[in-house]
Amino acid sequence: MNEFEEYLLRLSDSSFFALYRNYLGPEKSPVRKHALIRELRAFFSRPKTVDRVFSYIDDEETEILAAVDLLPAPGTDALVRFFDGEPGPASIQRLLSNLLDRMVLIRDGSGLPRLNPLIAAEIRSRVTDNYQLVRFVPDRETAATQRAGPWMTVNLACALRSFLAWSGTVFTRSGAVRRSARNALDEAFPALFAADAEGESRFARAIEVLSRLGLVERDDEGNVTPVDVTWEELGDLPYEWVNLLLWSAPLAESVEAALETGNTLRDLFAQWPDGTGLDRRGFRRAVMLIEPATQIETGAVDLLVELGVLVEIDSRLWLPDATRRVLATTPDPSNIVLQANMEVVFTDAPPVATAFALSEVCEIVAYDRAPHFVLTERSVMRAYQSRGSALPLLQGVAALPQNVRFNVSRWEERARSVRIRRAVVLQVSDEAARMVAASPTMADLGAEAIGKNIFLFPEGSADRLEAALRDMGVSAIVESTRGDPGSDVPHFARLAERYRQSQLFRSVPGFTPAENETTPAKRDVASPHDLDAALEKLEHDEGARRELSLRIDRKLILFPEQLQNPAGGGALTEARGLDYLGKVRIIEQAIADDDLLEAVFRAGEGTPERILCRPLELDRTGDDLMVRGRREPDGKAVRIRVRRISVVRRFSGTLIREFRENR
Repeated sequence: MNEFEEYLLRLSDSSFFALYRNYLGPEKSPVRKHALIRELRAFFSRPKTVDRVFSYIDDEETEILAAVDLLPAPGTDALVRFFDGEPGPASIQRLLSNLLDRMVLIRDGSGLPRLNPLIAAEIRSRVTDNYQLVRFVPDRETAATQRAGPWMTVNLACALRSFLAWSGTVFTRSGAVRRSARNALDEAFPALFAADAEGESRFARAIEVLSRLGLVERDDEGNVTPVDVTWEELGDLPYEWVNLLLWSAPLAESVEAALETGNTLRDLFAQWPDGTGLDRRGFRRAVMLIEPATQIETGAVDLLVELGVLVEIDSRLWLPDATRRVLATTPDPSNIVLQANMEVVFTDAPPVATAFALSEVCEIVAYDRAPHFVLTERSVMRAYQSRGSALPLLQGVAALPQNVRFNVSRWEERARSVRIRRAVVLQVSDEAARMVAASPTMADLGAEAIGKNIFLFPEGSADRLEAALRDMGVSAIVESTRGDPGSDVPHFARLAERYRQSQLFRSVPGFTPAENETTPAKRDVASPHDLDAALEKLEHDEGARRELSLRIDRKLILFPEQLQNPAGGGALTEARGLDYLGKVRIIEQAIADDDLLEAVFRAGEGTPERILCRPLELDRTGDDLMVRGRREPDGKAVRIRVRRISVVRRFSGTLIREFRENR
């Protein structure tokens, strides 16, 4: 049994037989549901039926079908978020209900709408395409993708870390940049953080990004201080992911949410067709198609434009080539140059951990897309206090000029001469001491022998030290209780691993660029005039004729033969005269099922009036009940007293009633 047959089998008898009678007429005795299911499958597999079904699909329905096909979990709430009010929630619910009745959609086992598998391939090839939802149009004139790219990058983060380590109090209590900090910014970042509105805004945004990631702490006095342990944690991530975090941090409320947003942006940028742009609505839709849980609001798009990750020209968003290059960059240690004059220059992207470490050891001199550092006595001495000797780091980057080695060694010797330190003390046996002294891992951790079988390690290295000892086969006992300096530090690597693993299990849609910037031509939708003419020739009573006409309007009648049996289908009930409770019951059922009512009543002049409306509520007015609703088809608000109604008829035009509240 295939998915289509399983769906029909799950339907209640009332819904199933309503479908069968609408399309194939009254069932024949004896009734065998499995046999009737096979008949329905054969009917909707016929080329003639498929062509007729397709001829009725309009542009609005095409978008709904494309979204249902592409969204991972296309419940009503997800579709409402996706379409963002166009169409609205009520319209989406009615469209889904109607497409289910027309067998264009079915429901899966969890109640979510899916394309009818009998015609899904045809729908994808003849009706839907993701560019109808997300229109990437080609860039013909503006050369938008060649514009400047993102300015908030790993290189800038390194430069800012060094700058903030020496800048003292950066902001006033009111949030303005202090004059001393302003002078330092003009010297180190003359172009990026210029003394104008744009430069001030960029600097404030950069500090916000670092703060949201926990890389700096800002106090009430205006001091902005780097948090070294957080930089070390972040340095464990790949270059691409660190840049994504820098871009997504101001868009999210937490580091975990920033990783989720960054992961989604990564997938979107990878699928963004070269040389194309799309409007903001299309951008938000593209994000939801990749990850429905990621919400990109208008302000978030503004931030991506502000950061230079996207470029906006003529109300379209473009992905600059520079953004692609940043994400495609492979870091290389050879991009770091140590010069004999004590200067350190990044020619391109170095490994993240190395770049962050150098930003702690050096002072920033200037920044223009890449930082220009210098090794000074105070920077080396400060780094020695927090991380130990800088020589292993510098030697691992490049061959050290002799004078650089001499100066760094001399400065570190001065730092050791008189010092007060917080450190991790390791006391070991003779055998273990030899292992520690010979271990490159321990050297990388900053091991310093200060006595027989006693070593010092930098503060905050206890966890890594314990792990390294375990790898060496040495069990360590922590004898003192220590605070956790990194208790509030995001575990970037652990969080990111979750998203790296998720890439193995989720499917990212590819986006097809449009051939031109023009809006796609509207679909030619078949007119039901032939059905209206066929109905006029049949002898049916007024209620049956109205019900069939309603079904024609809702595209539930495909062929004239279906008009022969007006009783085969949805609910058709009425109450008249003195049956007050019957009229109330029909109105209540119509409200509950979102059905239509036809009411015949006497107007103020005493003349009979007939109205078709969609009832919304039934409330008491004095000793009577008042039905309030909207007249069809103009939507005008109406109010009718129940006692004045002589005849009320309920028209559903809906065949399937389960799952109506599925979200």
